[in-house]
Amino acid sequence: MGQINDHFSLTAKHKIGFVDGTIPEPDLDSPKFILWTQCNMTVLSWIIISVSPSIASSIMYTNNARAIWLDLRHNFSQKKWTRIFELQKEFAYLVQGQFSVEDYYTKFKALVDELANYQSIPLCKCPCTCGAQRITSNLHDRDQVMKFLMGLNDSYSGIRG
Repeated sequence: MGQINDHFSLTAKHKIGFVDGTIPEPDLDSPKFILWTQCNMTVLSWIIISVSPSIASSIMYTNNARAIWLDLRHNFSQKKWTRIFELQKEFAYLVQGQFSVEDYYTKFKALVDELANYQSIPLCKCPCTCGAQRITSNLHDRDQVMKFLMGLNDSYSGIRG
């Protein structure tokens, strides 16, 4: 499952609450139970058809989309650190080389975005006015620009300064 694409799809169809827990299962005697069950089964079917047949066979008898989602996340997020390592390594060795600037930027941006999916900058929720959140964000952005510039071919050395 592509975590970002699945999140967008579920959000676009107003079904993300079935996996993130914000739409809990109502009581059996609630008038919302039948509609919840129909939507839950729709999400279940989407999850089952989006995984490999061997994984699908291990989850198809669970009748709660959130339970399946949590189980899949638990079982497959163990590889998160391996993926972060792979992305960091690819990021470290990424240079423009034979790519056009547009293609290099597209590859660079894809790596930045996927890494951000795994490693988000914590948001400050305190009422302070010190500007630490803005400073941290600016430093992160500056680092990304520096990494991009370092990977450009020597013909762009005038841009680097």
